[in-house]
Amino acid sequence: MTNSARFCGDCGRATRPAEGNHVGTAGGDINGGVYQAGGHIFVNPNPALPTAARYDPVPMWRSPLTLGVLSWLGFGIGLAGLAPLWNMVHPLIEAATGLVSGVPLAVSPPFSTQQVLPWAVAFVVLALAFAAVLGLRRVVKLRLRVPLVLGWAVSGVGGRITLEKVLAADCPLCGGRLRYVSKVTRSWDTIDAQGRRRRVVLERVPALECVRNPKHWYEVDPAEPM
Repeated sequence: MTNSARFCGDCGRATRPAEGNHVGTAGGDINGGVYQAGGHIFVNPNPALPTAARYDPVPMWRSPLTLGVLSWLGFGIGLAGLAPLWNMVHPLIEAATGLVSGVPLAVSPPFSTQQVLPWAVAFVVLALAFAAVLGLRRVVKLRLRVPLVLGWAVSGVGGRITLEKVLAADCPLCGGRLRYVSKVTRSWDTIDAQGRRRRVVLERVPALECVRNPKHWYEVDPAEPM
């Protein structure tokens, strides 16, 4: 019997090919991670999906601040901030105008620290309030949920500012307690001239982080509804 014979000359049974490896499908398909090499068949299972962490945002207090109220509030704060800004800049403009025109300045200085400091403090407070209103307006407009501290969050779901308490289940990997935080995912460490290391945060995401093992954390969609 030669190597190329398909049937045995003695018993009539079909013979195996002497060389080469074949997988017969009988007209069907083979689906999945099946690979054949060197006479061996390796089955690679699909990677397991990451275990999901469960949480429940519970509304604790719903404010009357809607998108329209926040828009008008920001407009009013912006106008109010012009007054302290003018009282800080006006003395400088008068001093610069006197120098350009050649008119000597008055005996008393055009402004003093005691005169400018209250207006500067008022301007800083109004600027911070304006930034906070813009941030809250964005939360309401996009219906976002933003982590605060100690498991609290501010949400714009429902078209108004709502304070929520995020109740999370235990960590599905180790059973530790999960907390709702603003997780730093991208950062950059720099060293200043004095040799001090400073961390610059480039990106934060809402996440459920395990208190027992901070490496166990799960990103939360900030636009997910209640």
